[in-house]
Amino acid sequence: MQRYKLLSALLDYPTAELQAAAPELWEIVEEDPGLTEADRAALRTLIQELAETDLLTAQEAYSGLFDLGEKVHLHMTHFRYGDTQERGQQLVAMDQFYRAHGFVGERVEVPDYLPLMLEFAGERSEAGESLLAEFVDIYGELEAKLAEAESPYAAVFTVLKNHVCPPVAA
Repeated sequence: MQRYKLLSALLDYPTAELQAAAPELWEIVEEDPGLTEADRAALRTLIQELAETDLLTAQEAYSGLFDLGEKVHLHMTHFRYGDTQERGQQLVAMDQFYRAHGFVGERVEVPDYLPLMLEFAGERSEAGESLLAEFVDIYGELEAKLAEAESPYAAVFTVLKNHVCPPVAA
């Protein structure tokens, strides 16, 4: 599903290729019928910021937010298990889940790295959505922390929170 590949790209470390792909990313946002106008606006803001910010500045901001921060990072099992043996077991299970579904990512990442999980969901929709759904409670927490930091990356977690396991209408 294009949406998951889009979100994966947006959450990955900023590169010149990502900046150059901004028009294509914008097009995916515009063509996704499942996004609300608020989702589109928030994602457009993130895409625009990534495209217009000096690459080194964008990379420093990303690292400060996701790599160096204690509150916000992109390894989903860390939120639930911390650095415990249980987390290690979950990582092994996730790796086996990827392999059972014929997915071998192009890059070597820890299996709970959210951009990798989104890449998987983009290629194996049903299995990927079930994996993403296991962490839906964390997306709202990350969305709130990023919104508090006034980061446009909050948009990615808003979309995940609202669309991976959307609330059931009463």
